[in-house]
Amino acid sequence: MSWTATILERDYDALQAQLFRDDEDEHAAFLYAGLHETTRGRRLLVRHVVPVADADFGPSDRGAYRQVAARAVARAALDCDEAGLCLLWAHSHPLSNRCVDFSSDDLRAHAYAHPALIDMTHGRPVAGLVFGKASVAGEIWTPGAAPERLTSLRIVGHHTRDLFPEPPMSVIADERFARQVMMFGDVGQEILRGLTVAVVGAGGGGSLLVQMLAHLGVGKLIIVDFDVISKSNLSRVVGATPADVGRLKVDVMRELVARIDPAIEVETLRDIAYAADALRVTEADFAFLATDSILSRYAYNLLCHQYLVPGIQVGAKVTADSAGRALVHVMERPLTLGGPCLDCLGVIPPDVLIAEQQSDAERRAQRYVDDGQAGDDDPLDDPSVITLNSIATALAATDFLFMFTGLLDSAPLISRVYYPQTHVLRERAGAAKPGCRFCDPAAASVLARGDLKRLSLRPGERTPLARERAPETSAARPQSWWQRLRAWLGLVRRRGVGDGASGR
Repeated sequence: MSWTATILERDYDALQAQLFRDDEDEHAAFLYAGLHETTRGRRLLVRHVVPVADADFGPSDRGAYRQVAARAVARAALDCDEAGLCLLWAHSHPLSNRCVDFSSDDLRAHAYAHPALIDMTHGRPVAGLVFGKASVAGEIWTPGAAPERLTSLRIVGHHTRDLFPEPPMSVIADERFARQVMMFGDVGQEILRGLTVAVVGAGGGGSLLVQMLAHLGVGKLIIVDFDVISKSNLSRVVGATPADVGRLKVDVMRELVARIDPAIEVETLRDIAYAADALRVTEADFAFLATDSILSRYAYNLLCHQYLVPGIQVGAKVTADSAGRALVHVMERPLTLGGPCLDCLGVIPPDVLIAEQQSDAERRAQRYVDDGQAGDDDPLDDPSVITLNSIATALAATDFLFMFTGLLDSAPLISRVYYPQTHVLRERAGAAKPGCRFCDPAAASVLARGDLKRLSLRPGERTPLARERAPETSAARPQSWWQRLRAWLGLVRRRGVGDGASGR
């Protein structure tokens, strides 16, 4: 099973400042990390960077160049154990750039120290990392198993990128992507093909995101939605036709992707508010949120921070001022995990969150920013127009694209609101709240804890709705002769024809 690691950009910058100084000498740091086991492998999620003082990284008494003092290692192990985290210790090879590896002395130090550190941290994995200026190698030790090598380290932030022990081999992109390769190269296209992207909500905004991501050529899509297509969806759900009324939105999205690019893998889920589905979303490299229920915002905010999955929330809204005039705006809220979370931004009001969980009306309350209602029997309270959804999703999908292909400039990636009536684009800056239970690494938050903390969502999976088990047949959707025959036979049985009943 492969091992990878994830670190936030702000923490990686602090680590680089500690490890690579003007003196061109080796330096060291401890990393405290959570753990996440996925179907693709195991991930170490860095929560803290703790510099090793120069006084604690002196000449080695075991033949190596330098070593971390035993007192510093023991202190770090005890701190990690108290916090319920894994211990990683890192040092630099300042003359290495894009290729780096351990020295034989480094590996001997691991063999000497790691079994004891595993015991001190109650059986959690322990890892040694060595950094070049643009590379990283790692060795992970677990109880009773041979050491394993780190495959890569993901840096999550403004420029989301991966570091490797040595540069991976490049491939030539398929000709279908030739025009976009002209902008970000074969390497950029290869990055996109290796990504798994989640889209939570398959209504007007979510369907547009699915379509864009399929055309961009991502490798896998995880699409989350429990609802079915209604007639009032047809004006804005991309890929839906009158024949799809009554079908699950995720099934329509699967077919849309297959028509665009059959090579893309698609996984469909019911509801991010349930732990089983949310844990599948944590395997994504990036996650879009295109619903507007407060419960889905809470679940999304929680799993993104607990498992270090970056993402963007999108939405469009039409309201009225005191004079009854329509006020239109669209927005995107990036969640690069180094800034304020959705709770810090004040968009997860506790009273609404509680109300949605207490009532069976939660499904009606799950009005998609882009969808307006859950079915034809629900009130159409919120206007929704595909052009507005297109603005929000285009902003978000472009930011996603530029984050992974290195095309973003130095401007901060923060929430933006566009007012199409006045052609005004405004930035909405926010600040992380001290003590936040989601995003403050100095508090008892969920940040980067992964599987080492229970995911506080509803257990299990959403029970399929009756319409999901047996979708209603739309009059606009023609039936086959076999479906008509089965329906007629069912009618005959209900009336008692042929079984001695009167047939009245």
